[in-house]
Amino acid sequence: KVDGGTYDIVSASGVSEVGVQIQQADIIGDLSQAYEFATLDDAVNSSIEFPVGKVINVKERTLGNGGGSTWDVVEASTVTPNGYDVVQSVAIPTLSFKLDKEAYVKVACYGLSVNAISYALTTGDSLDWEDKEYLIDSSVSVITAKNIDWKANGAVIKCTSTDHVGRLFEIFLTGETNHSIKGNITFDANDKAYIAL
Repeated sequence: KVDGGTYDIVSASGVSEVGVQIQQADIIGDLSQAYEFATLDDAVNSSIEFPVGKVINVKERTLGNGGGSTWDVVEASTVTPNGYDVVQSVAIPTLSFKLDKEAYVKVACYGLSVNAISYALTTGDSLDWEDKEYLIDSSVSVITAKNIDWKANGAVIKCTSTDHVGRLFEIFLTGETNHSIKGNITFDANDKAYIAL
């Protein structure tokens, strides 16, 4: 993203062009260029009226929690916001942002709440558990007939509740499924909680 203004452009050979005007509106309307925000909240609360089809890059889902991802600007009337992979603009309610899913979707793209992680597990998406701690304070429990395809490299799913009793993380698989878990995930429970996969 380049802010609107006047710039002096100097080429590698030293030839310069002074006083070049760059209009911010040109970048906003240019569908060939992605627009960047630090977090998804920044995009959702922005008053910029992006054209449908614009690509938005966010560095993190929430500040300090990872989940860098790409989102497509769509008409709000064409999707159903769910707060995870489809979110509606607060400032421009006629627009929504839809997660552009890659081969592996970072779990943090959906958010890090228990509900967000539970939702991610039911999408059937191939999930990337980034090398970070996923803090949960209650049971993650899902039933799914969809394939599990995960990759991980040192992710830790940690229970933050010292008095949680029973299953902390469970997935009930139904139907004919083909599962793959590559890498390693550490489950850090307490002495009363356990894992069921």
